[in-house]
Amino acid sequence: MSFCAILCCIGLLRRRRFGVILFVITYLMLLIAVPFLDALHNRATTSQQQGQAFPTLVFLVVTTAYFKKRWRLMES
Repeated sequence: MSFCAILCCIGLLRRRRFGVILFVITYLMLLIAVPFLDALHNRATTSQQQGQAFPTLVFLVVTTAYFKKRWRLMES
């Protein structure tokens, strides 16, 4: 996952589309991996831990919408 984050940063700094794609992939991996690893380690998830995924999901959606709008502006 850290390799995806490194490539994401490089792509975003160079203003390349693969940076945005890796950004979305990295955040989706974060959203999926945390509950999966908790279940793997037999940890009980509390309602507070479940609620922590919502701000991350909101951040992912808002940032993806920003990048989509930015692409449209860069193409014209």
